[in-house]
Amino acid sequence: QKISNTAWAFSTIEVLDHVLFKTVASHSISKLPSFSPQDKANTVWAFAKQDLLNQPFMDALAVESFRCISEYTQQHISNISWAFAKLLVRNTSLLTAFAGKIHVEIEQAQAQTLSSMAWSFARLAMRDTTSSAFLASISKAAQQRLPQFGAQEIANTSWA
Repeated sequence: QKISNTAWAFSTIEVLDHVLFKTVASHSISKLPSFSPQDKANTVWAFAKQDLLNQPFMDALAVESFRCISEYTQQHISNISWAFAKLLVRNTSLLTAFAGKIHVEIEQAQAQTLSSMAWSFARLAMRDTTSSAFLASISKAAQQRLPQFGAQEIANTSWA
């Protein structure tokens, strides 16, 4: 958690330290199995917020995310998906698995989850049959919950 919190804090206050983030990535890779789902989401969010792509870290996070996807909430999934999309890391297998988990629970999805997932899939040009069906289900769910959407969710979903 200390690693995750450090990366999150530096990104939140918008202090870019390449050496720190390189160190965070290298230390996190071997420790990812001990990270909580929130720590994983916060750490990858921090890299994306700083526009810092560390491919070995992203690859390790993808492997770890497959292993523990059942532990992820919709918020973890949407935040990790957003980070992959922000950094233009197109891991089709992982995003398809995430879409499957969200799709099963789409009736409970919050506006932020729907808009973030739509934005992520659109940014990464996910246009296969499974992705198209997932985006159609997001569209339907978003229409039903539009009064719950804030300006950012409306903008992200419309853009997607």
